[in-house]
Amino acid sequence: MNKSGDFVEELIKFYKINTQDLMIIYDDMNFEVGQAAIKTTGSAGGQRGMAHIIEKCKTKEIKRLKIGISRGENAKEYVLSPFLPKDNAKIKLVIEEAANILIFYLSNSFITTIEKFNANKNKV
Repeated sequence: MNKSGDFVEELIKFYKINTQDLMIIYDDMNFEVGQAAIKTTGSAGGQRGMAHIIEKCKTKEIKRLKIGISRGENAKEYVLSPFLPKDNAKIKLVIEEAANILIFYLSNSFITTIEKFNANKNKV
């Protein structure tokens, strides 16, 4: 199991952060390559790192930015392998989009950010 929750738990303690002030950014095999979405709550959707973070934080109400990586035949091999050359342009664009989302969020409410960027599912 991915132990991302241990790191997040230590980060919260060290910096005295409220979970409402966190935003977790992670890959999501349930989204196509080049797709991004922001959420305020929900399950981990099978993403083990996010599941561990939810477990350690004792809440599903954690802001998150999900970056689509699609799904390979063998999930473990797929997520640990380089992206396919045909997907490199989409990956570059979705990373730029993720950066734009984060920059926008720093000056706006999370709800405004969701409304702006989830409107078209940000598929590149």
